[in-house]
Amino acid sequence: MKKLFETIDSRIKKVELFIITLSLATLILLSFSQVINRNFFSSGISNIETLPRYLVLFIGFLGASMATSEKR
Repeated sequence: MKKLFETIDSRIKKVELFIITLSLATLILLSFSQVINRNFFSSGISNIETLPRYLVLFIGFLGASMATSEKR
């Protein structure tokens, strides 16, 4: 039974790490594209400013979850 819980925990950690990595990459791409659009095309993507805020919050919560699971 303990082996099963360790396997489940290991898979959850891998999924969390993948989601954090994907969210961080999305955050960087959105921010970079917003800067490029504003500087070169004089217009940004409408209503995109709130998504990076939510992504930072989401990454923080998942990071806290991973730190708690590692007892840091």
